[in-house]
Amino acid sequence: FANPVQVTVANPAISTVPGQLAFEGSGGSLSLNVFANTSWTFSSNVPWISTAKASGSGNDTISVACLPNTAATPRTGTITLSGSGVSTQVNVAQSGSVLLPMYKGGNGRGDVMVATAAFLGDTGALPEVLTLPAVSVRMSSAEVPAEVVAAGGSEVSARGVVWGTSPQPVLGPLASTNGTGPGTFRATLTNLQQNTRYYARAYATNSRGTAYGNEVTFTTLDCRTNDSLEMVKLYQSAGGPNWTRSRWDLSTPFDTWPDIGRDGSGCVTHLYLYGNGLNGSLPEMRLSELVYLNAHDNTLSGNFPLLEAPKLANLRLWNNQFSGQVPDLNRYPNLEYVNFGNSRFSGPIPELGNLVKLKEIQFWGNQLSGP
Repeated sequence: FANPVQVTVANPAISTVPGQLAFEGSGGSLSLNVFANTSWTFSSNVPWISTAKASGSGNDTISVACLPNTAATPRTGTITLSGSGVSTQVNVAQSGSVLLPMYKGGNGRGDVMVATAAFLGDTGALPEVLTLPAVSVRMSSAEVPAEVVAAGGSEVSARGVVWGTSPQPVLGPLASTNGTGPGTFRATLTNLQQNTRYYARAYATNSRGTAYGNEVTFTTLDCRTNDSLEMVKLYQSAGGPNWTRSRWDLSTPFDTWPDIGRDGSGCVTHLYLYGNGLNGSLPEMRLSELVYLNAHDNTLSGNFPLLEAPKLANLRLWNNQFSGQVPDLNRYPNLEYVNFGNSRFSGPIPELGNLVKLKEIQFWGNQLSGP
């Protein structure tokens, strides 16, 4: 006899995304994604909600229409999608119209009429805001994309992202400002604490108030993880596979890579990259514990990057092929020794007034001007 074949039949199921719809007082239409493995029919418990496609089969996207709300109070309704003994419901909410005075013209009496805000293009609604997952999360910074999906009852005068270490952050010191109006934007969150969980959500403000989007969470990197990623960036930007004196095997643990000094937490404190065939550019890096950078006698080129290293005290980069002006060294207030000799810099000698700890600085062999 032939082996029996077992056949599994999936149970009927219907779901939607989103699970609820919100309309402005002026009405309009919104898309509703239907996910089903059976046929289905559309129904509504109120006459002001409808669709041109009252039935279907399987996955589909339908347009749900909503009539204007001429009353001042909000209203709600329910959409039901049903078929094969299963169903799902979608809650629908619509804001009310704000009653505003409007004056007749032409008869000189100033007779008062009442017009709904929907008629005047003002529904009295707050903006609708969407917060997207955080990206480019580092030790002290992150980026949060967001979108003002709808302006609401009036022009969006401010938008951005709020964040904090507790859920449901609101406007305060930890907030970005990212323009006005509807559309997408991206907020950069800075001065974050390492290895810390943060909560963030987008906001938008119009004349009716401030609305917040959904909340997202992220955890900043610890110092060791951040620095290992920055070293990979350095290796790839400065021709690491062609280094001559020593190379880093990126497939091995970060703690085994040579020519790197680390503290007890695994954070980078010293880089000994001199005379090692570095070729290319130094990338922008964030190294919070770096105090010593020695990369002289290489062929590094391009502009000197933005190096976030507040503890940097010793910078040895002579005999390279940089271009452009000497970087602003005042961002490194702990500098004690600097040597940029014969590195092809040009332009004026920079101001050094904030470097109160500086003991020695050398610019020989460059094309600098000034006293």
